[in-house]
Amino acid sequence: MPVWPLAVACGLIVLGFAGLSLAAAHAFDIRVLLAMRHPGNAAQPFGPRWLQDALRDFVGLGGIGVLVVFIAGGIGVEWLAGRRRDAAWFLGGVIGAFVIGSVLKHVIARPRPELVPHAAFTFTASFPSGNTLMATVVWLLLALALADAVGRRSVRTLAVAGALLIAFLVGVGRVYLGVHWPSDVIEAWGLGIGWVWVLRCVRGCRFNAPR
Repeated sequence: MPVWPLAVACGLIVLGFAGLSLAAAHAFDIRVLLAMRHPGNAAQPFGPRWLQDALRDFVGLGGIGVLVVFIAGGIGVEWLAGRRRDAAWFLGGVIGAFVIGSVLKHVIARPRPELVPHAAFTFTASFPSGNTLMATVVWLLLALALADAVGRRSVRTLAVAGALLIAFLVGVGRVYLGVHWPSDVIEAWGLGIGWVWVLRCVRGCRFNAPR
């Protein structure tokens, strides 16, 4: 069965769910966001200073500058290894994720949280979290490309687990910094993992689990 109709249908479902669920998720968002702040002082993130510094560092793994370096490195390695179709597919997957996130931000146009001060500069809409979405897609694609090159199941498991951990920390960090609602991040995780799954299917499961 062709995968494109399924992908389009899933995309429409995600878009509709996102628009309808934001109001219902707002109470949950407020509780989680305030739980990350000191009681009575929303300007102060919860936890010791080293935790704040660590989460800011992890958030950097989803920053545009860091991702561009790793995207270029991944594509360059694929190209020099003679896997030019894989390099093009990698780049197409990254561009596709960026377009999906940008369209959703424009269509839904959700404001950033105003309950707490922002500890990072922002200039786009809140939903979905672009840093989380791109971190999920880029690090998963890099992990799967590494597993494909090595050809071992154990490497694939470890690489994918590491990529998901990075995506998780980026998303949590964005909420901790006060620049996203929790539902922005949760939706970004789902979109990123779903997009990588679609890429695998359309590519003919090019990144199947190694035997």
